[in-house]
Amino acid sequence: MNLEQEKFIDFILERVEDPNQEVAKALLLKTFAYQENNPDNDVSSLMLNIIPLLKPDAIEEVTNIILYNALWGNFRSIVLTI
Repeated sequence: MNLEQEKFIDFILERVEDPNQEVAKALLLKTFAYQENNPDNDVSSLMLNIIPLLKPDAIEEVTNIILYNALWGNFRSIVLTI
């Protein structure tokens, strides 16, 4: 995992409900590991699984960031603001 991915995980975890922190981190790590061997940028599984874990006021921001990064890269070079 590179520095941008670590920053991305921290960014997302700041927006996840407290009881869901470990589940969200495991999901993000699994997504990055998958993309190392499958650079297809399919984030549908990530989106479906991460949204219920987020704080309600963070859903739009996080989905926008995930979709933006999926369109312009494969999460190896992460952009945290649009």
